[in-house]
Amino acid sequence: MKKYVLVCFLLMQGALSNGQSIIDTNKIWSNSYFHYSTLTFSTEFIRFTADTLIGTQSYKRVEAATDSNHASWAFHGYARETGDKKLYYRIAAASPEKLLYDLDVQPGDSLLVYTLYNYPSAIFDSMMYHVTSKDSILVGNSFREQLHLSVNLAGYFMEVEQWIAGMGSLGGMLHNTTGKVGGDSFTLMCYYENSVLLWHQPSGSNCYILTGVGNNGFRSNAISIRPNPLTSVSLIRAEGQFSRLPLEIDFYDPLGRLTGSQRFTGELQISRDDFRQGVFYYIISSGEGQVARGTMMVY
Repeated sequence: MKKYVLVCFLLMQGALSNGQSIIDTNKIWSNSYFHYSTLTFSTEFIRFTADTLIGTQSYKRVEAATDSNHASWAFHGYARETGDKKLYYRIAAASPEKLLYDLDVQPGDSLLVYTLYNYPSAIFDSMMYHVTSKDSILVGNSFREQLHLSVNLAGYFMEVEQWIAGMGSLGGMLHNTTGKVGGDSFTLMCYYENSVLLWHQPSGSNCYILTGVGNNGFRSNAISIRPNPLTSVSLIRAEGQFSRLPLEIDFYDPLGRLTGSQRFTGELQISRDDFRQGVFYYIISSGEGQVARGTMMVY
């Protein structure tokens, strides 16, 4: 009897967690932000605040902060959530809204959603997601429903994103992972409710990063990586005058952490076995400074 009551209690807790709204003024998200143009990392904090009426729809004001104490907040758009678990976002009152999440989908469903790349220039990208599975994940002291989302790459379904009930995308609040090579990207680092840290990246508890890796006159055509994405083995090749120089390649994960370095001259073969699946950023340098930088996808 006691075991039956405990099971019922856990099921009730799970149902409550799965029914949570994402938009809540007591929540804060910490995203790592990779800037492709300069190959630097920074942090953005996202929260929802005051109610705002746009037309006949009620929105929450979205605010962002970039300081380590997330004390200085600035306007970052508007968001609304529907009763059927869809979340829409718009840059400004006069801008069209974009569907970011639909947490009412089930395995086997497909849906078209967007990710925000840049504010306030309103750069979005769209992607077709395929819901491949559903399970649960521990957030704080309760389990929440987790949806696993994949993109179709010539018949191969690669999982690129996970959505959590009441929490949103592991690609970062307002951002979804596209699975594309190149461009800015985001990763959720930490999630707070009522100022309590309930979830952080399993690989680390740091909720704020700022790296000084930058652009020092790189040449985009100095290096080639083929094939990219990396599925088995890929060849990194230095072109032209750089083919005779000793070079070093550094790999970074989406949180800006150095995951590996190798030295080579001319060519370097890398293996899929040395990487986990996901996105990696690389910097190639010589004794005179940075030679190339870019993004490598690993399947």
